[in-house]
Amino acid sequence: MIITRSAKHHVSMGNFEWVEFGAEVTINSEELPGPQSLDTLEALATDYLATSLAADVEEARLNTGENKSYIHLYQQENN
Repeated sequence: MIITRSAKHHVSMGNFEWVEFGAEVTINSEELPGPQSLDTLEALATDYLATSLAADVEEARLNTGENKSYIHLYQQENN
C-alpha cells in the first residue's frame, strides 16, 4: 500500500508580500518492516509531513508582519 500526503501554505508576510511553501510525503508499506496498518501508515505520513514543513512554518511565523496570521496557530498546534 502506498500513502501520499501533501500540504501547501500561502502566508501573507505583510506589505503586499507573501511566501508559499509545501511538501509531499509518500510512504510505501512494502519498504517498511513487518505488516503495517492503514492507521500506522497515515500517522507516519502525517508526522513526516509536519517534520518536513516545520522549518518553513517557523521561518514564516517569525517573519510575518501579520499578527492574526493562521501560521501562528498552526505552529502552536503542531508542537
